[in-house]
Amino acid sequence: MLKNMISQELITLNVEATDWQDAIRKAAIPLVQEGKIKESYVDGIIRAVHEIGDNDPVKYIFTLSAVDNNAHLEALSDLAGLLEQQEFYDFLDNAKSPEEVMNYINAI
Repeated sequence: MLKNMISQELITLNVEATDWQDAIRKAAIPLVQEGKIKESYVDGIIRAVHEIGDNDPVKYIFTLSAVDNNAHLEALSDLAGLLEQQEFYDFLDNAKSPEEVMNYINAI
């Protein structure tokens, strides 16, 4: 399900951020630009982090948005499976392009 929700236009790599809020906003830019989410959604993410805490330093941010709870949970489950694999982090650390990331995700 994860691979059905993303495209290479929604992937950014090696983004510099001044703080965690800037990182969240920058991670969400492609989704806002593609009309997948609104700025209010990004504000909600930041509010949620304020409420539950933040795990600094942050190296990876994955912003998800889905049309319904089932699709969201399926995509989150797929992502959780990837996050359990050290090879996924190693791949991300060396990925050169969004296309390369999409190819990796499509291959799983």
